[in-house]
Amino acid sequence: SNVQNRTALHHAALQNEEQTVRVLLDAGITVNHANEEGNTALHEAARMGFVDTVETILSNAKPDIFIVNHQNQTAMEYARVAGEGLCASVLWNKMGLPLGKLEVPPRPKTKEELDDEFIEMFWKSYCDHRT
Repeated sequence: SNVQNRTALHHAALQNEEQTVRVLLDAGITVNHANEEGNTALHEAARMGFVDTVETILSNAKPDIFIVNHQNQTAMEYARVAGEGLCASVLWNKMGLPLGKLEVPPRPKTKEELDDEFIEMFWKSYCDHRT
C-alpha cells in the first residue's frame, strides 16, 4: 500500500483495469482492505461507475458489501451519491434487497437520464427499506 493506504487492487479498480483486478484477486490480495478514507476497491470502482470491474470483484472474491467508509457509506451508497445508478443497482441486487428490474425504454435515454430516474426510484425504495 502507499501513502493513501491504497493497494494495487485500489489502483486497478480506480483505473477500470478489469484484467488486473482479476489477476490480483486470483493471487489472493485482500479484497476488503480499506484506504485512508475507509474505501475498499469495491467502493472505488462503484463510485467511478465501472460496472464490469464491480462485477469482477463480486464474482471473483467474497467482498463484504456491507463495509462502510468514513462517511458511513457502503459501496452501493457511495455509487448512488456519485450518481452511478447502474453500479448502485448491481450492488443493491447483490445485497438481496428488492428492487425489480429496470425497464429498457424503446427510445434510448442518456446515461444521465437513466441515472436520474433510477436514483429517484432507488433512493425512495432504499429509504423505505431502512426504516
